[in-house]
Amino acid sequence: MAIPNKLGVYLQKSKLYPWIRKCYRRTLRRIIPTQQMVTDKHYYENNKEKFQKTLSLLDDALSKETYRIILDNRMRGRGEKELRRIAQNEQEQYFSPDLIRLKQEYFVDCGAYNGDTIRNFLACPHDGIGAIYAFEPNRDNFDALKNFLENQCRDIPYHIYPLGTWNEKDTLRFSGTGTGGAITEEGNIEIEVDSLDHVLADKKVTFIKMDVEGSETRSLLGAKKIIMEQRPILAICIYHSMEDMACIPVMLSEWLQDYRFYIRHYTLTSAETVFYAIPKEREGR
Repeated sequence: MAIPNKLGVYLQKSKLYPWIRKCYRRTLRRIIPTQQMVTDKHYYENNKEKFQKTLSLLDDALSKETYRIILDNRMRGRGEKELRRIAQNEQEQYFSPDLIRLKQEYFVDCGAYNGDTIRNFLACPHDGIGAIYAFEPNRDNFDALKNFLENQCRDIPYHIYPLGTWNEKDTLRFSGTGTGGAITEEGNIEIEVDSLDHVLADKKVTFIKMDVEGSETRSLLGAKKIIMEQRPILAICIYHSMEDMACIPVMLSEWLQDYRFYIRHYTLTSAETVFYAIPKEREGR
């Protein structure tokens, strides 16, 4: 039986909530699933062939183990012990050194937040940076990102766009909540969105990172021309929904020839699962 939403809201307001949350994650999740776990399990049961297809695409044992454990965690509440087996160094998210060898990169950061990913990118070994293109629709985050780039990237060509990434030019509703802002019909503000194929039509692109809170599929569709013509490395978050976990890898595999596919995970929760699509000529393995 899932925990009712009203009870969940009440528990979050309780002073005992941190202790309840810790106990729930370690033990009770296996007995009392959340509504989201029930929903995820139903989606899995109705779409098993999609998950099996994604599993078959993965090119190493760690990717396959990671995928199985994350799915099990989302549906049945396996705890920190299993997640600890697969969790990678959080500072290496999007740039796993066992998979990628950075060259002179023309880096696109979709969902750039305040520059945290770009900071890690700059710290990675590389052969130079051709340019950085950063997209961030949240105004407060955009201002922090702008300040960071002005101070830390003075000698690097960069451009920042106050846009969300999408499959077409549009104005959409957006809920702006720091790291968790997302496009939604119930959003409290309006943002401009556009496709990478349009905004970066005349730009060289060698690496695309996406963490756009559930808009990854639309954003990839809006970058299909760049992806197919320029063959960049892709580091795409797929943890926002079970549909993304199943469908994004399959969609990209249908577009791309001579690519390798991997999954890595970077926390002790169900968040921060990244799907990597790497051209064979760019592998770091």
